Amino acid sequence: LHYTKHITADSTTHMRKAIMAVTPEVVNNNNMELSISPQIKSLAQTAPIVMAPLGYNTEVTLPAQDLLNRFRSQSGDYTVVNAMTFEVPAETIENDYDIKAPNYMLLVRKDKLTDFFATTQINDDVTSFYAIYNTARKSYTFSAMRGYFTDLLKKDKITAADCEFVLVPVNLNVEYVQSGYNTNEAVVVAIVPYVDTPAMVKFDLDKAKIKLTYSKQTINN
Repeated sequence: LHYTKHITADSTTHMRKAIMAVTPEVVNNNNMELSISPQIKSLAQTAPIVMAPLGYNTEVTLPAQDLLNRFRSQSGDYTVVNAMTFEVPAETIENDYDIKAPNYMLLVRKDKLTDFFATTQINDDVTSFYAIYNTARKSYTFSAMRGYFTDLLKKDKITAADCEFVLVPVNLNVEYVQSGYNTNEAVVVAIVPYVDTPAMVKFDLDKAKIKLTYSKQTINN
């Protein structure tokens, strides 16, 4: 941008400032191409993987109806859902270039994937969630899924769309706001597709675990 400010009839001050346009109207100018190696193509035929930028995402199916059936068979009139977590084991893929697993992974309903990025959404913890890669456990744990389960409880019928999700590597944009005296809280303000450096990881969906925690009160007459 170029600013001109007239101070007097015979004096002009020129000021310049470079800015980055970030409005949704700006056309994305990232042009990327990817040639996947035969080894990775072969691996993708036998194991679920993600690869970024571009590359592969992984689809998962959550057992929504089985979760509801199990919960309803054990719950009572005084039952409160406390938490739900979904842990997905994930290991780095052996390579010669020190390509590692993405730091963050998005779990989003398959039918909402396109709109999620097109409308610059963040996780709502009902249809979309994020997790950080745990290098010690070699897994991603989506720990804020209580809203997903309580939303299922309100429905008369569970559909395929309620169960079909996609794992997508992403980056998080975070801002820090003051939440108390000398205390800052990290707030996620944007979740965008991962494009920084090459990243890839292999999932073991057979060992994925869902943990549902609830409290039940029993009243004896």
